[in-house]
Amino acid sequence: MKHIIFDLDGTLFDSAEGIYQSLHIAAQSIGLLAPTKSQVLSAIGPPIHKLIPLIYPNISLEELHIMCAAFRQHYDTIGYVNSSIYDGIEELLLALYSDDDIDKLSIVTNKPTLPTIKLLIKNRLHKYFDDIIGVDYPAFFNQGNNYSSKGQALAELLHPVITSDSAFVYIGDTASDLEAALFAGCKFVAVNYGFYSWQESSHPLVKIANSPFQLRTLIDKI
Repeated sequence: MKHIIFDLDGTLFDSAEGIYQSLHIAAQSIGLLAPTKSQVLSAIGPPIHKLIPLIYPNISLEELHIMCAAFRQHYDTIGYVNSSIYDGIEELLLALYSDDDIDKLSIVTNKPTLPTIKLLIKNRLHKYFDDIIGVDYPAFFNQGNNYSSKGQALAELLHPVITSDSAFVYIGDTASDLEAALFAGCKFVAVNYGFYSWQESSHPLVKIANSPFQLRTLIDKI
């Protein structure tokens, strides 16, 4: 049986516009010029407290805290809505959900849990997923602190259920998603329609899907 775990931003949803708008607000909170869209696109992947220093490497720790709070306030209430499903994703999820060889579909994302759930409900995709895990998942359910990384979240999801006859696959669009899969000890498939450009020659062991249709083919072969 297969357990397929998806990243969210850049894998299921194009969330660049919402992230850009919220970073614009965050920059204004400490009087900085807003980032360009190209800067945002090149930085998307890590959680916001690691993403902001990629764009503003000289900000202080205090400024970073202010920007993160301003970003979360805007993104978690308004910005997250400005995301669109990639073409072919809904058809892909329906096909995987109906596949007898696939035991579960899950999400592990750096986005907080509540806006992730709201976004999936808004787009009628929540019904496909058994687990929806954001970076704050333990704290959200009053069971502990936020995950330190996507890799930790993925590892804790898989740890109780890994068996020799199970195939666990993480699907994401950035190098940090690959790192998370390696940390958790599961297989990885990269999508090439998200925020990161994958080259076969640079990652010879990584399977790369250029479309949701091709992604389904790669999943079938695992």
